[in-house]
Amino acid sequence: MRGLFALAAIVMTGGHAAGAAAAEPLRLELRCVDAPALRFRMTIRNVGGEPTAVVIGSILGNDRTYVVGPLRFMLQRPGAGDDSVEFSDPPIAGVAGRLDPWLIPLPAGASYAVMLSVPTALRDRFSAPAAIQVRLRTHEAGQPNSDMQGVQFIHLWVGALESGPIQFPDACIR
Repeated sequence: MRGLFALAAIVMTGGHAAGAAAAEPLRLELRCVDAPALRFRMTIRNVGGEPTAVVIGSILGNDRTYVVGPLRFMLQRPGAGDDSVEFSDPPIAGVAGRLDPWLIPLPAGASYAVMLSVPTALRDRFSAPAAIQVRLRTHEAGQPNSDMQGVQFIHLWVGALESGPIQFPDACIR
């Protein structure tokens, strides 16, 4: 998978599960795994006591391309204004053909990780040390294709997950 990054502990902001109370069962964690290559691991954890699922993006072209997002990275540097970077992975100019939800089922205590790489066009934004935070907006599964009608019956969490800030590149695994 090409295209994103970040690292952190996390705080989650407002979400909901269809037909459930406003409990916050998910946590987003980011970890820098390779500073020179600008590669990160994003992990979603079900810290609640019940199973749930989350749509973290889209699947294009009959399982050929997986696109995480929408994602936003916030970079904070002392003495400089905050920088917000929004992008999807990989960058897609347009979609023609099948589009499915990238649905991740998460039993209680389970997690799912995705490796992300910063696209070449955005590398200069990460050239100086910064505190980095990431935000992932999950979404509804939408109107499923005829062969995915069962998606409508899955307990689905929808909302925004936000990581805590991490120090880049200092917090990267060496």
